[in-house]
Amino acid sequence: MPRPLFPLLAGLLAAGTALAQTAPAPPGLARYLANAGHRRALIAAAERANEQMPGHCETVEITPGPLAAIERPARFDAVGRPVDGMWVEAVAVKGCGATRRFNIMTVAAPDRTPEETALLPGTTAAPPLTQRFGVAHAIGAASLHEKSCARFAVIDTRLDGPEEARAKGAWRETWTVWACGALIDVPVHFAPGKPRPELSVNPAEAVPRR
Repeated sequence: MPRPLFPLLAGLLAAGTALAQTAPAPPGLARYLANAGHRRALIAAAERANEQMPGHCETVEITPGPLAAIERPARFDAVGRPVDGMWVEAVAVKGCGATRRFNIMTVAAPDRTPEETALLPGTTAAPPLTQRFGVAHAIGAASLHEKSCARFAVIDTRLDGPEEARAKGAWRETWTVWACGALIDVPVHFAPGKPRPELSVNPAEAVPRR
């Protein structure tokens, strides 16, 4: 299997719900999201994610955006520190004439500092764990077009199709794979499944950009 350049991290493993909708934040979480320390941590995570991107822009402006999803309800101690929970925030990364959306997941647990982890960039509605498995499928399809390449990265995702299809648990996305400088668009199909959607990729549908 070709080696991913921009892998998902181990912190995704417990997550299971979708990312597409903007979720209203309960009051305690809303206060924490506005906290200056959390915003700095969010920006730092986006900076790290940007630096891992092939051909990344060196100078970027990073702006934390809305809450994208709540994966596990947040709980706070008496002084407002999160002691449990998992949620995803959209972050705008602007530079070199383009603005990209990064998705940063925060995981909170007792007796440790909350940890911010980058998911796939773009507008994917796939649950975090499904993203992790989907990377290998997308890269496998792209590698058929770039057989001599050993470094790959999913650099963008796009949610295709109507909202109604996703609401029914069956939808399609396009994941863009960077392969040693070439860009390959890979359709990714989702179907209803438990506890999370089932993902499939047909390598024959992958289309290199010219």
